[in-house]
Amino acid sequence: MSIEDVPSYQEFKSLNRNVIKPAVAEVNKLSNIQVELETRQKGRTVTGLRFLLKPNPQLSLIGMDEDDEINQSNAYKVLVQEGISKTLARSWALEHPEEYILSKVELVRAQAASGKIKSSKAGFLKTAIEQDYRSALDVEREKQKVIEEARALRRSKEAELKKLQDMKLNLEATYRVQCTQMIDQAYQALEEEERMQLLANFSESITSEFFRKEFSKRLWETRGILSDAVSFWTGRGLALPSMEDFSVSQTSKKPDEIQARIAELEKELA
Repeated sequence: MSIEDVPSYQEFKSLNRNVIKPAVAEVNKLSNIQVELETRQKGRTVTGLRFLLKPNPQLSLIGMDEDDEINQSNAYKVLVQEGISKTLARSWALEHPEEYILSKVELVRAQAASGKIKSSKAGFLKTAIEQDYRSALDVEREKQKVIEEARALRRSKEAELKKLQDMKLNLEATYRVQCTQMIDQAYQALEEEERMQLLANFSESITSEFFRKEFSKRLWETRGILSDAVSFWTGRGLALPSMEDFSVSQTSKKPDEIQARIAELEKELA
């Protein structure tokens, strides 16, 4: 039982409570046999033990030796190699992810190689699995996993931000081109005298001297006057789409929704 160096187990009462009874209970629960303990005594002192074995009618080992998915898993094979019973190995393989089991086996092997396991290696492995022992390597792996997940999330948000920013610029450019073309068509359809009067009226409404000069050169293609031009021509009865309607028709998203998400992502990535 690998308890030679455990002083408290020199008393049978402690040995029976902490070692024998838990082991017997586990065998009776997980195996196809049932174990019953008999003691031999001299006076009040226990001098010998006998274990009586009989079939366990509640459990069957059918499939234990068949090549099913569990038996073929790396976790199951490694556990059996480490001295774990087939029944318990199957139970753990079903209960825990393979990565979890393999990490515990790796931990136990490292501890055994460094001479830190004083009792049973299989017993140490059992405790490591059931109580989730973790090595420094496991902790570092988990730390790196968290870091990588955070990096992946940031990359995903950066990609989304870039996509939204490009979408916004493309929408604005496309909307400007469409409105400019519609305005220019309406403008060219006017008589010369009416066009001159219209240019004069609109130029007077431009408050910025810079944009007024730009308008005299580029007319309706002047970037800074688009909003005013749309309002001016809409007032004359030209059916120009609003930026909101245009955006929804192209992306099903409103401009303020796109901008709100952009601001949210910029704040998270700052």
